[in-house]
Amino acid sequence: MSSDAIWQRYGESDPYYGVLTLDAYRKDNIAANKGAFFASGERSVERVLAQVEAAVGPVRRDHAVDFGAGVGRLSLPLGRRFADVTSIDVSPGMLRELRSNATAQGVPNLTLCNRVDEVSKPIDFAMSLIVLQHIDPQRGRDVILGIADRLAPGGVLALDVPIMSRRSRGWHLVRRLRDRVPFAQTAWNLLRGRPLHDGGMQMNLYPVAEITEALFARGMASVTLLPTEPDPYFAGALIVCRKAG
Repeated sequence: MSSDAIWQRYGESDPYYGVLTLDAYRKDNIAANKGAFFASGERSVERVLAQVEAAVGPVRRDHAVDFGAGVGRLSLPLGRRFADVTSIDVSPGMLRELRSNATAQGVPNLTLCNRVDEVSKPIDFAMSLIVLQHIDPQRGRDVILGIADRLAPGGVLALDVPIMSRRSRGWHLVRRLRDRVPFAQTAWNLLRGRPLHDGGMQMNLYPVAEITEALFARGMASVTLLPTEPDPYFAGALIVCRKAG
């Protein structure tokens, strides 16, 4: 099953758990834990903006983009810090929930869309966290460059990608089987006592050197690698670049 199809399934069946795979955020538990869910997004946006501005200087607070927006974990904090935010997500179910959350939290300045090429206004700041790892790296590269092409002069892109796995070869073999063999994920869920409809999201490593070269070719004045939040299973990098201008 494709990553888009799995994401769309989560958007309809268990959207908060699809964003952060903790049992506290499953549909039966989210009502009691929604505050913690959105507080994690506030912390992430605050942390990344501080990292970015310390590394490359001030970010204009006009138009921000959140790629892989889900239910708004990052879009809503961005909406409180930027004049306008475009939230991009392939899942209609995720975007419906995002719109509901934006209304409930009084964040009216969001535009929702499904693809990067729907963004017409120049971007001052684009952000994507714990999303691209679930997308095939070639397609993810196209997403990154598509956003870079839409940056305003002086605009900044910040996104995280895994660059090294600490998992065993056996784990990766099982993961590939779950991704490629029909019903393998369902059997895995049954063995682990998980809901049968849970999708197995891809986990991909990204070639940072190739992405950096491509970003420079797209007119980036600088490309900087910053640390991500610690992860016991994967080492990652926050790629931060500023467009010349």
